[in-house]
Amino acid sequence: MAAYTAIDDPSVYFQMKDYTFDIVTYTGTGSGTTFAHSLSAKPGWMLAKNRGATGGWMMWHKGLPDTGDKVLYFHLTSAMQDEQMFNDTEPTSSVFSVSADSNLSSNTYVAYLWAEKKGFSKFLNY
Repeated sequence: MAAYTAIDDPSVYFQMKDYTFDIVTYTGTGSGTTFAHSLSAKPGWMLAKNRGATGGWMMWHKGLPDTGDKVLYFHLTSAMQDEQMFNDTEPTSSVFSVSADSNLSSNTYVAYLWAEKKGFSKFLNY
């Protein structure tokens, strides 16, 4: 396993080497932005949470309709919401986006990201 912190980056990263799992923690800035991840592949599934709030986990999955504009919440009866918590932007092989609503100033967040790897993991639709 490898861990690193980029210079001048308020995020802390953890990566499961040779697999497709990454943990990114960050401190909110109050505006929409991107954060780097170390998967070297586009995530197929992401979970994120404000660590200091009682609200639930935000989830993004590659199988959601209009994937940049939808988010799932585990704690709601109507789980799929039309919100821009991930800034109406799909993740890439190097970054994921968050909106000002999921990047509140001085709040700390954790994000878990998974990418597919042939013969190891696959993310299908439910």
